[in-house]
Amino acid sequence: MANRYSDFTLLSILYLTGGIMGGLFAAGVFTVMTACSRWYPPLREYAAYAFMVLISAGIIYAAILTVSVLLRREGVIPARKVVIKYMTKFADSLGRRIGFDSNKLARSFILLSNDYVEKTLEKNRGNIKRVLILLPHCIQLASCVFKLTTSVNNCRKCGKCVISSFLAMSERFAFDMFVSTGGTMARLAVKEKQPDLILAVACEKDLMSGIKDTLGLPVIGILNEQPNGPCYNTTVDPLAVEEVLKKVKRVKT
Repeated sequence: MANRYSDFTLLSILYLTGGIMGGLFAAGVFTVMTACSRWYPPLREYAAYAFMVLISAGIIYAAILTVSVLLRREGVIPARKVVIKYMTKFADSLGRRIGFDSNKLARSFILLSNDYVEKTLEKNRGNIKRVLILLPHCIQLASCVFKLTTSVNNCRKCGKCVISSFLAMSERFAFDMFVSTGGTMARLAVKEKQPDLILAVACEKDLMSGIKDTLGLPVIGILNEQPNGPCYNTTVDPLAVEEVLKKVKRVKT
């Protein structure tokens, strides 16, 4: 049911976004050609044809993109790249203006991106050697004096936050783990580790930003839980991360 709602939300915004962007482009071409017809009169007639062709092409493009989104396949159009890189910002702005919740829309895009990445992993499971787990610093207990942004090995495994669960998980799965204070540190960690797969835990806004920044790398976004509000003593279900690891990594024996 969640995926259906996600599809409905995403596709509604994509239809509107694609329609507006395509219409503006077609109108722009029509306006330019009409203005130039003062020097070359036949352009006025060609402008009308160009407008109809562009609108028709836009409808066909939107239909193919929609099918690609529903089937979670890149197909002829690189749907994930188009949606995440080129349409996200415009769609988010449009969605908020017409009453869509920004976080719900972000979750739709994250689910879409995750589905594409997971389909890719199914085909390339044997090539996943290095996995990097990125965790936000707010997932550590705020009162803890052993800060983990320098090294996760500073953790005393007291069990008061989920970091200890991830450390225990690392004994069964081979992965790198990094606790980040923001996007800059996360990007540096990605550059240093050169992972084959990134599992990123964060809020909607940070995940969307991270997925866009690392477009081209396989990133699976996992939303954190915020029982105390954003950016303070957040948490995440370690099982959600473990399920992904089971798909791509063998358990240590």
